[in-house]
Amino acid sequence: MASKNALRDRLFGATEEAIPQAVALRKAKRFHPAIGVNLVGVGVSLGSAGQPEIVVFVAETTSPVLAKVPTEWQGLAVRTEVSGFPRKY
Repeated sequence: MASKNALRDRLFGATEEAIPQAVALRKAKRFHPAIGVNLVGVGVSLGSAGQPEIVVFVAETTSPVLAKVPTEWQGLAVRTEVSGFPRKY
């Protein structure tokens, strides 16, 4: 879990630092996600060999995040998955 969080923070900033700012912007109705980034999220999964891996979800194959994702992070395999844009249900 620590590895996943460290990779997430490397890709789009530390969460603890960003949460208060994001909440304030949402309350002020001035929050606009960075459309060009297309980063959906970061998760942990079991790979095909049953080993834990970090999965970086992006919205589109053209996401600039793809070039920044390492193949390994702190001893864990890292893979990317194009998941599309999240939808509100």
